[in-house]
Amino acid sequence: MSLKVFNYLGPGEVLVAEEITSYYPSLQVFFPQKDKGVDLIVLGDMSRAARYPLTIQVKESRYYGDSPKVHSWHQIQKSKLEDLIEEVDFFVFITYVDLPEGNKMGFRKEFIIVPAQELAEICHKKKASKDIYSFYFSFRYDSNWTKVLDVRDMKESWKWDKAPSYSNYYDNWDQIVDTLEDREDIRGGLLALNEPGYISWEEFKQTLASEE
Repeated sequence: MSLKVFNYLGPGEVLVAEEITSYYPSLQVFFPQKDKGVDLIVLGDMSRAARYPLTIQVKESRYYGDSPKVHSWHQIQKSKLEDLIEEVDFFVFITYVDLPEGNKMGFRKEFIIVPAQELAEICHKKKASKDIYSFYFSFRYDSNWTKVLDVRDMKESWKWDKAPSYSNYYDNWDQIVDTLEDREDIRGGLLALNEPGYISWEEFKQTLASEE
């Protein structure tokens, strides 16, 4: 058995897997052996014949700059985006936000979970520099909420409140469960109609597209 997969396994992939299984212990998370753009594979109820995979790519960044001009820096290559959204269902952006000096934990982990198709639509409205889409996520904290803004195209920090908001994607792990359940429901219906037939991945994707 090859152990080469661990050469590609970064801390971000492990953290996302831990988050998913801590929120939803019934889900199963797997790591691909080859680095082909998919970092994690998630399955729901393993006992169901209708089970189908969900794929995730993980992007990591620390927080850059000094207050109030502080943000993450995540990148996606424009020329590879179309291929990525064919293989990846969700992008998970992790930002490591420094905690106040003296705190032994060092940083806070912030997660933004974006469906690949929605990210592609967002990118089509973004500026790409040298074939690269950049995301500068800045977090605004209050006692009851966290606001997430992409300040990539905002030059002055006082304009940042007008930046695109990603707050709906912040810590929104429910999207993963909802997507898995939708896929299993569709898959189950197809299996019932074609018993004991086999549904290929391409046929399944076409069915998903027709449901949207």
